[in-house]
Amino acid sequence: MRKLIPTVVFSVSIFCGGAQASVREILRDQYKQMAMTAALDLALDPALIFAVITQESDWQARIFSSKGAMGLMQLMPATAKNWGVKDPLNPKENIYGGARYLKHLLSLFNRNIPLALAAYHAGEERIIRAQGHIPDIPETQIYVRSVIDNYVKLKSGFKSF
Repeated sequence: MRKLIPTVVFSVSIFCGGAQASVREILRDQYKQMAMTAALDLALDPALIFAVITQESDWQARIFSSKGAMGLMQLMPATAKNWGVKDPLNPKENIYGGARYLKHLLSLFNRNIPLALAAYHAGEERIIRAQGHIPDIPETQIYVRSVIDNYVKLKSGFKSF
């Protein structure tokens, strides 16, 4: 169960070039720019980062899981600290920290995206203990399938890396 920290009333609308955009849409666009920049800086596929953020937080920056994960990429406090994130609710820090961690996992698991995603969700130790297989944890298996499905859909909208 995730809960939001109310910080902005999202029913407020802003007029931009004759079009009406909600604050949430504007923030989402800013976060997508941050994610794209992080992907390019770290030589990661932006579609993968977008798919992870979509699954983890649905692009909501000030969200917490019941287990304590925070922000757009739902970083646990220890993970955030390990990857240089001082403020997990800062969207840019959260995206860069999560992207660095994802890059590490991709390297650790020989660019195997499903294993890297399983490790992102369940912890790399569990994947190592499962001898390079996705562990028999229903929530993790659903997570991996969902992110992969989003990734495949998003991939067609990005240049190949």
